[in-house]
Amino acid sequence: MYFAIGKFENHGDESKMKEQIKYFQYAAFLFDKIKQEIPTVIPSKDVQPDLSSDYLTYAGYIALANSQILIYEVAKKKNLALELQAQLAHGISDLFNLAYSMSRETLKKHITDDLRIYLKNRRDYYLSCSYLK
Repeated sequence: MYFAIGKFENHGDESKMKEQIKYFQYAAFLFDKIKQEIPTVIPSKDVQPDLSSDYLTYAGYIALANSQILIYEVAKKKNLALELQAQLAHGISDLFNLAYSMSRETLKKHITDDLRIYLKNRRDYYLSCSYLK
């Protein structure tokens, strides 16, 4: 729910963006918390794919990447140092790379080719932004 709220809020207003950042970070926290709690509640043989440790890790990467994208957008709007913007972009690229790698390996049968292409493109876009310092 927090991920959905963060994704669909308006991007224009800085105070709204800060709220979105909070929602994405909270979503990432919840994905991690669920990942830790699942083994104590559901036997491993009964865990559905979307509650698997790998999928929850992947979801956390996506939530954190979206949070970082908003921080990057704020940095761009405020014309903060290009070096800082480059570091933020590199961190975003790293998160998308982790998600992309999981989509090609441990989550291969659960992630569509279209989503894999999206993840790769986002990774490459932010990696290229990281060289603009």
